Amino acid sequence: MLEVSLWLLSLEQLKNDTAKLNKDRTTCEKQLADAKQQQGTLYAQSEQLAESLREIDRETERLRNELREAEQFAAEQISREAVIQANIRNCEENIERTRQESAHRAEQVQSMDAQLAERRERISVLNEQEKAEEKTNILNALNFARKVIATQECDFLLLDEILALPDYGITTAEAIGDILKMKDESMHILLTGRTLPDSLRKYADSITTLTTEIV
Repeated sequence: MLEVSLWLLSLEQLKNDTAKLNKDRTTCEKQLADAKQQQGTLYAQSEQLAESLREIDRETERLRNELREAEQFAAEQISREAVIQANIRNCEENIERTRQESAHRAEQVQSMDAQLAERRERISVLNEQEKAEEKTNILNALNFARKVIATQECDFLLLDEILALPDYGITTAEAIGDILKMKDESMHILLTGRTLPDSLRKYADSITTLTTEIV
């Protein structure tokens, strides 16, 4: 009987231990489930945090690109401003140079007017023989100019007041045109005078008109 009682006590103890183990197993399973749930929550939060960090990186890169574009735009504006300032200085220099050239040309016009008046006065007081001699000298000078042009003895030739000769009946615009036809492209000829006959315009590369402005 004693041995049976001991076995019964052991069996009861085993039942109690088994019940406790089952309870502990249930508790552990519940804790494990809670831990897995928390792990899932933390994983989701980690994914959200990672996505937030990636979004921050993308925004940071966008801001960097905007900053680079802004810096590039600012550099271009500074460069453009420098070019504009240089153009303004050039324009101011050109304006000043033009003013000086205008003043110089006005002086030239006055000088030419004085020379022309002097020549007209000198011609007006010449007698017929002197006029004939003067005309001969001028025609000889034209022939010399024709020879210089034909032989290409120079690169630049100034025929001062030649445009006034048709007005005095010394030569014709057609004769002057015939002289100009003889030059080649390498020679530069400058003709001066009060008026330019229309028939000679076709021979001109450029025409400069001097005017005097009273200020």
